[in-house]
Amino acid sequence: MVIAHRAGHTSGLPCVSRENIGLEWGAYSFFLKHHWDGKSDVLFMHDDTELRLEFLSEMSSVPHDLAFVFENEQDFQDFYTHGRVFFASARFLGIARSQEGIWYDRGNQGFTTDRARTDKTPAGCQDHNAGIRAFTSQAEEIGKRYPSFSVNRPFFSENIRYGIRGQLRNTPAEQRHAADARFARR
Repeated sequence: MVIAHRAGHTSGLPCVSRENIGLEWGAYSFFLKHHWDGKSDVLFMHDDTELRLEFLSEMSSVPHDLAFVFENEQDFQDFYTHGRVFFASARFLGIARSQEGIWYDRGNQGFTTDRARTDKTPAGCQDHNAGIRAFTSQAEEIGKRYPSFSVNRPFFSENIRYGIRGQLRNTPAEQRHAADARFARR
C-alpha cells in the first residue's frame, strides 16, 4: 500500500492520499493506525527508492524486529537513523501501536532541507529529522523492555538504490567510475 502526499505512479499498489503532515513519519503513523492488519511484518519506504525484485525476498529473511536497510556499510556509517527504508516485524509494530503509534511532528507540513541549504524551520515545526529521532528512541525503549527483540539494526542489500528529494543516487559502481573519471581529468 502507498500512503501518498500527492499523485504519482504506484506500480499498481493501492494508494491512500493524505495531507503532508509530519513528512514520512506522519504517513507511517497513518498506515499503522488505519491500515495495518495487526499481524503482518511491514517494509516502510520513501517514494524515491528503486529496488530490484530480489530485494523483496531479502526482506522476508530479515532476522530483526526493526532493521534499517542500507545499500552498504558506508551508507550505514554516513546515514544511520535516516530511515529511508526500514523493516518492522509484526510484534514490534504491535507494541508500537499500543504506545499510541509512531510519533510525528504535527507542526511539519512539508518542511525539508538538505546539507546545501540552511532553511529556517517554520514556526510550530520541529526540524525535518525529528520523526526519525523519536522513532529510534521509541525502538530503543521497546528493545530495553523486551530484551528478546532485536531493534535499530542495520541490514544491507545491493538490490536497493536510494534517492534524496526525488533524485536517485548513483550506485557504488557508478560512484567509483565517476571518481576514476575525475582523477583521470587531473
